[in-house]
Amino acid sequence: MPTPHLRGESARGHGLTRGNANVKSPWLAAAAALLLGACPALADPQTDLERQAAMAKRFDPFDANKGPEWENALPTPLFRRVAEGASDPVDLPLKRGAYMIVVLCNCDAMDVTLLTPDGTALPPLKSNQQSAMYSLDAPADGDYLVGVDMTECGEDPCDLAIKPYRKRKDAPAG
Repeated sequence: MPTPHLRGESARGHGLTRGNANVKSPWLAAAAALLLGACPALADPQTDLERQAAMAKRFDPFDANKGPEWENALPTPLFRRVAEGASDPVDLPLKRGAYMIVVLCNCDAMDVTLLTPDGTALPPLKSNQQSAMYSLDAPADGDYLVGVDMTECGEDPCDLAIKPYRKRKDAPAG
């Protein structure tokens, strides 16, 4: 599966759009963020690892209750540190199949939008201001856009994590 990458769109007010400005290389994305001044202050790497471990631990209830028919679509959650009041859209390349996508943050003011490759906004299965869960059937391979709007967030930066679960191909039809 291709690596998810940042996009140049804004998720503010659900005005999320799909554009042509892809930044696929993580090194290029980091350089662009530094040049544009969009990168929050760099933290101590150990602190980053501790923060990521704490966010990953919050997925434990989902991992424990997902059932044998579900598997992790990615080896680890996607982690982001979003600046106070910013938005962070993330491309999520999915293969054809059934998915549950869970988005978590460490604040109480997150607004999530999930767009299909054709730009249709999907309603969440469950959502509050700290988490969102989506269930979807991807009819074909494509890039889904997870737009996360933190304009009301008071954390600086806010920790954000996205974890997709995929229904196993060998799972019995339910």
